[in-house]
Amino acid sequence: MITKYFLKKRILRSIDSPRPANLIDFNDAKTIAIVSMVTKDLRYNGAGEELNRFAAGSNNEFFFYAHPKLQIPDDFIGGKLHRISGKDFSFFGFPKVHLLENIRAKQFDLLINIDFSNHIFSHFLSSEIPAKFKVGLSVDEFTNIYDLTLRLAENNTTDEFFKHLNFYLNALKGKPYEK
Repeated sequence: MITKYFLKKRILRSIDSPRPANLIDFNDAKTIAIVSMVTKDLRYNGAGEELNRFAAGSNNEFFFYAHPKLQIPDDFIGGKLHRISGKDFSFFGFPKVHLLENIRAKQFDLLINIDFSNHIFSHFLSSEIPAKFKVGLSVDEFTNIYDLTLRLAENNTTDEFFKHLNFYLNALKGKPYEK
């Protein structure tokens, strides 16, 4: 009996219901913020065509955390980058004032955290960037940051993440699934 109670509580915590008033889909979003990590070989978690399509939008921006010594080309993902590194935080891990001002400067319709590595900095960025609707991967400690979380297999790519996300956003709005 007690085991079922706690199991039910855990299941309910893992299912996040978005607030219907804020629900938005890709076609409705005029501004999209994408949060991720960039690795040494300039990969951003297997991102492919879908991420490049979103980055190509005129009002879409890409926020990422990368090591300070990592050289990033100016045209990387269309050049609409907000780079965050360890230099933007104090010795004790607190964000510096200029970082908070930069990431809070613009309001977005949709924020998508595509950090499959579950790095603490990507969740920090997601919590600080103002957005009407926030989507991320389901992580027990950080589900309260997002309006909608998705639980995907570890081997999923970013394109698969966007495909699932589009399906669920359309389903929640009562739209038929389009391939």
